[in-house]
Amino acid sequence: MKPNRIITLTVIALSLLGKTYAQTEFRINDTIQNINFRIIDAQTQDPVGLAHVINITKRVGVISDLLGYLNIPVGFGDSIRITAIGYNSKELLNWGQYKSDTLFYSISLIPTIYQIEEVKIARFSTYERFLREVINLKIPKNKEELQLDRLHGYFFRIIKGMDLKNLPNT
Repeated sequence: MKPNRIITLTVIALSLLGKTYAQTEFRINDTIQNINFRIIDAQTQDPVGLAHVINITKRVGVISDLLGYLNIPVGFGDSIRITAIGYNSKELLNWGQYKSDTLFYSISLIPTIYQIEEVKIARFSTYERFLREVINLKIPKNKEELQLDRLHGYFFRIIKGMDLKNLPNT
């Protein structure tokens, strides 16, 4: 064979080989998976409905259904915060223990008791008496309302001191 033909065949073979590699699909597995969880009470194993679950890292949040089930995207190294009324909050870190092929993962929350102040229940004999009491109710002003009152007083004094009767004609 002539050297030109050998070079030509080599170039063609290499170009075809390059095209076959260019069409090879390289897939990178996505590390974010949708994981199924179930939130349960740690003492009774009852479902905790309407619990808030937030993936802090991804800034994604979901609310569990009434049976405690939910689905949330979770990646490796993500922090997850679970909160529910009547339960202590819980934070989890995904270090690879959650897989999407599992039916669901149970997360138990510990119940908490809220201490509230004494509640006084008063009864009004008529609706008119209730309205009178509400109208006469003394509610302390907050900082913004106090500052607004000071501004009103300041402008009132300034305007009161002006001689608005003897304005020049325009």
